[in-house]
Amino acid sequence: MDSNFAHISPMALQGSLLSGEDFILIDLRSTDKFDFEHIPNAISLPQKDLCKDFLSLLGVSAKKFSQASVCLICETGEVSEQIAKSEKALTAKHLFVLKGGTSAWQKFGLPLRASRMRNAA
Repeated sequence: MDSNFAHISPMALQGSLLSGEDFILIDLRSTDKFDFEHIPNAISLPQKDLCKDFLSLLGVSAKKFSQASVCLICETGEVSEQIAKSEKALTAKHLFVLKGGTSAWQKFGLPLRASRMRNAA
């Protein structure tokens, strides 16, 4: 565990969400990948849009964010970990990185949602 964040497994995150624990889920992948499929209730904030004023993009107050459990999500967990280590603005009460990212989430067969209709094949 790093001093400012912890890794969380897909199964542990899903268990926390199902038990009603309040998380802010931030998906750092591209908008296209998010729109295709994402973890339910995640908020899209592509890495390229991460900036000083990211809270307004998320629609979250600084107070709520500072008291929240926040989980960063990317494809494999690597980008999320880099962001967690480098972004001083991410001052959440508890900051987590989804271990293995959405790839691991899918491998466990956990639910994903689409933001828009997919073209029928």
